Amino acid sequence: MSAFLRLLELCRLTPFVAWFGVDYTITATSIVQTSGTPKLGTALETITAGQALYSDGTSGFYGPSVGLADANAAGKKTVIGISTCGASVGQAVSYADGFATITFGATFTQGDVVLLSRNPGKLCPSADATSGDDIDIIGVAGSTSVLKCLFYNSGVAK
Repeated sequence: MSAFLRLLELCRLTPFVAWFGVDYTITATSIVQTSGTPKLGTALETITAGQALYSDGTSGFYGPSVGLADANAAGKKTVIGISTCGASVGQAVSYADGFATITFGATFTQGDVVLLSRNPGKLCPSADATSGDDIDIIGVAGSTSVLKCLFYNSGVAK
């Protein structure tokens, strides 16, 4: 059997979600921090509002150097905040840190635990965490559009 036919058979037997999970679709222009004090950092890469951030431990012109957090990338698993604006490399980026409340342009299910995804900067429901990813809690959906942030890197892989 060719490799292509084996891959098709795997796709038929294994749901796509089990491989990659499903991230929330976020509308960057709808991100508003409604509680907590905004923080400022220096972008290590292009960042869009609503993405999860980590710090590499260095400081840039505007504050800690921040990039896109990733649940399965060494050194990028500890979330320090959610970006509230976009930025390019070296620019200032505003972010909400722990215990902030953010209104998102995403559709959450109230009460869901929101996790860091394996896709850089993305968020996913806890039900969609994939094998091998660290369980990094971003917060809890307070409503269909509000996220109550509580950043916790468990250090435990699923």
